[in-house]
Amino acid sequence: MKTELCILFNNGEQFELNPKDNVINMESLSDHLSEQPGLIAYYGNIKAVFQEKVSALKNTIEIFMASERTKLREASKEKRTYKEELNDQIIATEDYINLIRDLHSAENNYEKASVAFQAIRDKGMALNSLCSVYKAEMFVNDKVFEENFRNKRRESYIKSKEK
Repeated sequence: MKTELCILFNNGEQFELNPKDNVINMESLSDHLSEQPGLIAYYGNIKAVFQEKVSALKNTIEIFMASERTKLREASKEKRTYKEELNDQIIATEDYINLIRDLHSAENNYEKASVAFQAIRDKGMALNSLCSVYKAEMFVNDKVFEENFRNKRRESYIKSKEK
């Protein structure tokens, strides 16, 4: 499985989504646990940035459409040539297409950021589960060791009494 770094851009700012952040190495569980809060904050921030971008673009499109409707109402009151109206429609259409393109790009980036954030959260839950299992195994091993130690002491005590 090939994992590649995904880089998202927002207003010239660069955000890295590293799939290796989701890898768990059993030998370094404590390192993973210590990194987890920072990773959740980092990926949560990226998700929030792109969620804000999507909301801003949706609001911009609404404002743009309202502005265009107002312009059409005003233009209908004026005597304008067909060429002037056509030029205005072409410019408005190009602006609208660019806004929609930006919105789709922002939604795509938001989805990527959301998936990365959810993966990091899932990793955190998996780490907690692994640590719980590890602690339980340690507890059982300690109890077995204690029981074996008590049995050996009892046996040596019995042997010492028999002598």
